[in-house]
Amino acid sequence: MSTARCGAMRPVAAAGLLIRRSVAHRRAALPSTTPSALARRATHRRQQRGTGVVYAYSLKIALNGRQHFESCESVVNSFSDDEMEGKRVLITGATGGIGKRTAQALVELGATVLVTARSVAKAEECAAEIGGEAVPFDLDLGSQASIRSFLSDAVDGGAVGPLDVVIANAGIGMVPGRQKTVDGHDICWGTNHLGHFALVQGLLPLVRGAPEGEGRIVVVASETHREVPSGFDLPQLEARAVCQVSEATQLELEPLCDKRHMVVAYEYSKLCNLRWAGELQRRLRKQGIAVHACCPGFVQTGLRRSMAQSAEEEQLFEMLYNKETNPMLKDVSEGAATTVFLAAAPSRELGRELYWTNCHPLDPSDEAMDREQGKALWELSDSLITAYAKS
Repeated sequence: MSTARCGAMRPVAAAGLLIRRSVAHRRAALPSTTPSALARRATHRRQQRGTGVVYAYSLKIALNGRQHFESCESVVNSFSDDEMEGKRVLITGATGGIGKRTAQALVELGATVLVTARSVAKAEECAAEIGGEAVPFDLDLGSQASIRSFLSDAVDGGAVGPLDVVIANAGIGMVPGRQKTVDGHDICWGTNHLGHFALVQGLLPLVRGAPEGEGRIVVVASETHREVPSGFDLPQLEARAVCQVSEATQLELEPLCDKRHMVVAYEYSKLCNLRWAGELQRRLRKQGIAVHACCPGFVQTGLRRSMAQSAEEEQLFEMLYNKETNPMLKDVSEGAATTVFLAAAPSRELGRELYWTNCHPLDPSDEAMDREQGKALWELSDSLITAYAKS
């Protein structure tokens, strides 16, 4: 975003805040000066990781080189009122939170916004509020059968029509109880990644009709992708029995305790969002379709509903979701700003930068940018949706 696009927003305190897991006081008591002490600390951190639910995140990363948080208002005001006139945008998860504010802002810029939801009634209610259009078919991203039905009715049947932008915004997280999708996958991975993978694959023919260089896919990811242990993969996420290769690797391979699973499931789904976005960008580059991903930041949304499970954690979250004690906390408008920017900005301003936060590019983790991992994830995802289509 150029300097001209930075609106006059409230300043944020410059002092960094590092959120630590609720067991930080226990770790602080460990010795840290000898190799054996460092080894004990590492083991302790792995063991205690299951009792914490918040990842390390700094104000420096949240601001990403800026002096304030951008908002939907500042982004919209930086464009002309008809910036997206004639553009058609389909967005998932637009019935509330960041998705709804994103949709509102794009309507303000002149776009025709198509709203999807698990029920037509919710989509119609949201569309009426924001001035968009509801796609009159149910869409449950946790069900491959629902996605295929949606694509058959809405795409093949002509209800969606040509698209310029698709925003993969919907997401669930911090779900307790190791819940599964109807297809048997971890509910976070199956919804946040596999559901969007299948949907976007089916919508690509509609995006290919956009003017050359103007077709765009925007994937809402998260900085939590950096918290996934190196080498962690889907079988480990969905493991239920102890899988010990060696004494040294047992802690990483054994099934996650329920509380840690709740966190890692979300983190891993967001890592997969970025791996998929990177691979999709490489595959679509020659077709004139751009792909970008973003982290909304630390925003109070519906994801918090399942997070607090103890008095200690409830107290921690009260602190985290209070602007006075957590200067990184964003409101919904600030959380949606980068998505709006990536959907609306001219392609020349975005270039080939994949990952963004606070309307500015940011390097993802090396794990997220691993091409072999991206290719492997693509092949796995494609094989799964192909198998489900044949079943």
